[in-house]
Amino acid sequence: MCEDLVIHKGFVPMDQQRRVVEVVRSIDPGFYVPKTRWGKAMSLRMNCLGHHWSARDYRYHPTRVDVDDRPCAPIPDELHALSRRAVLETAYLPPAQIRDFDICIVNWYSESGGKLGDHVDNSETPEALRSGYPVVSISIGASCIFRIGGTDRRDKYQEHLLESGDLVIFGRSKRLAYHGVKKLLPSTTPAELGLDEPGRINLTFRVR
Repeated sequence: MCEDLVIHKGFVPMDQQRRVVEVVRSIDPGFYVPKTRWGKAMSLRMNCLGHHWSARDYRYHPTRVDVDDRPCAPIPDELHALSRRAVLETAYLPPAQIRDFDICIVNWYSESGGKLGDHVDNSETPEALRSGYPVVSISIGASCIFRIGGTDRRDKYQEHLLESGDLVIFGRSKRLAYHGVKKLLPSTTPAELGLDEPGRINLTFRVR
């Protein structure tokens, strides 16, 4: 595995997973179903924190311009602390180079039919992308098949089983790698999370 891609199994213990669920469910404004520029609904619910990412123009905005025009909610301190701990404890970067993420995209997938096609996280500024500063991704809930390739869509992909509490970090040479969620696995949502229905919550932290 490329050292620029790190997968840490069981990074978030169950009590903290439950707290993450409580925090993201309490944020106002809350989740919505994003629609692409062609008007097609995506197979997930989303809430963007820090800056709003629009599925219509692939850009960041201070307000939810394609949803309800409400100001984007800030990233809660608890989630900031979790993302910082991820970079620090994996030693992905030296402590002096770690800075707060200013975007957290929270995707909520249904265990039945939830998925996200292969894509590149490239809506950030050219400076942020050139720096290779990593993306931090945390999985809570149902297991999924996560796939990641290279910077060309035709590059070979690796598939990884991500379970509740797992951490993925990709940056440097992998910062602009194609990746996606192939599928969720049925009957894998931990009952201890107290979700209203089986599913997966994914937190993706980025620097804009």
